[in-house]
Amino acid sequence: MALVLAAFQAQQLLGAGYNSTELSKAGFSITELRDAGVGLAELALVASARDLRNAGFNEKQMSGANFSLDELKSAGFNARELKTVGFSAEDLRLSASTVRTS
Repeated sequence: MALVLAAFQAQQLLGAGYNSTELSKAGFSITELRDAGVGLAELALVASARDLRNAGFNEKQMSGANFSLDELKSAGFNARELKTVGFSAEDLRLSASTVRTS
């Protein structure tokens, strides 16, 4: 299926009834899906917070998509960015004791 789908753009396949999960499995990148009009909520079903951040989504967009503090921290957002979306110093302190960094 992936070879057949590769001949088309993501937007064409979405219009033909394929969903983001199918296109992701066929090898389309998060950026390609985003550019084809797939929304963040749907992309969050097929990608990690880090992948979405790498595709250009910011902390405000991602906090609106119900990512947890730990997921946003794992995606690489810093304390200042997390504070701007409503997390408190206490939230960050409590999270720091439960999240491992690599």
